Amino acid sequence: MRGGMRGCVFETDVLRHLFKNSNKILLFLLLLVSDFVFCQDIHFTQFNYSPLNLNPAQTGMFEGTHRFILNNRTQWRSVTVPYATSSISSDMHLNFLKFKKNVFGLGLTINNDKAGDSEYGTTQVNCSFSVIMPLDKASVHLLSLAVENGVAQTSINYTKLHFDNQWNGLKYDPNLSTGENFTVNNYFYYDLSIGGSWRYTVKKRKIFNSGIALYHLTKPKQSLFHNNDIKLNRRMSVFGNAELECTKEIDVMPSLFFEYQNPYKEFLIGAAGRYIIKEKSNEYTAALAGIYTRVGDAAMLMLGGEYKKWSVTMSYDFNYSRFVPATNIKGGFEIAIIYIINKIKPVRITNTPCPII
Repeated sequence: MRGGMRGCVFETDVLRHLFKNSNKILLFLLLLVSDFVFCQDIHFTQFNYSPLNLNPAQTGMFEGTHRFILNNRTQWRSVTVPYATSSISSDMHLNFLKFKKNVFGLGLTINNDKAGDSEYGTTQVNCSFSVIMPLDKASVHLLSLAVENGVAQTSINYTKLHFDNQWNGLKYDPNLSTGENFTVNNYFYYDLSIGGSWRYTVKKRKIFNSGIALYHLTKPKQSLFHNNDIKLNRRMSVFGNAELECTKEIDVMPSLFFEYQNPYKEFLIGAAGRYIIKEKSNEYTAALAGIYTRVGDAAMLMLGGEYKKWSVTMSYDFNYSRFVPATNIKGGFEIAIIYIINKIKPVRITNTPCPII
């Protein structure tokens, strides 16, 4: 599976380039076989650094009052028009809502994805609401349940397309008729997803997270040709990660991610290391490095750093799948930026290891 949203790729999108490079022909055929009937979702290699896209139940699962996240990915630069995916999200704790020791979270995510010459893409606006519940008096175990409502628009720019009917035998002639009759260039749909996650905090630097989410419960229609049989398949995703203190300066952070969206499957596994340069909260500084693999598709390297409430990470995918003849092993560059605001100074209670509650 590829790293961004790649849905129902339009088959005439790259015809202009088929006459130039046999590698592009191979890529076109592979895209056509894998993507024309079914649709895939947006997702990032750095799934741990895109929490609201990872699972709606991650809404509010952070130490602070407000969190802001930016993710950007460009992929397959060997292709004439690289695939581009961007995501902006923010979540917060609703401190005015009080129910026992439960914490409520509210999140907003805006995703945009474009693919190919036709700028075929989707823009999503999702709103998530979560309730984070302690399962014990010390808040060692936290359970988060969430629902996500969203609206989306999918569009295509037909004016950017070139068709075989416009080939006059010698060259491409834009004055020739395309021979096509297009009536729809965009459509809107409503989407509904749910998620749950569990957090186990042994101590400050020994934390375990896991979760499961179900997306597209309404199975929205996905056709530019009024074909009601083409729908966005439901997707299930499962993740797990941990932060484990090894020495005073070093943490190891293993993680895995699996998702299934008929007929596609993806399994990503790897680990990162954190080297703490300064541990005091008002001077906190750390360096990050990691290696991951998307099984059967790509290997990824990640580098980054943390400074106070900032986190900046970059990764690159080295493709080794069947797309290698077209991609020349090139994959995707990705950057993630997270910033957390804490307007309320946390009160540390000795028997409550988790500062969220």
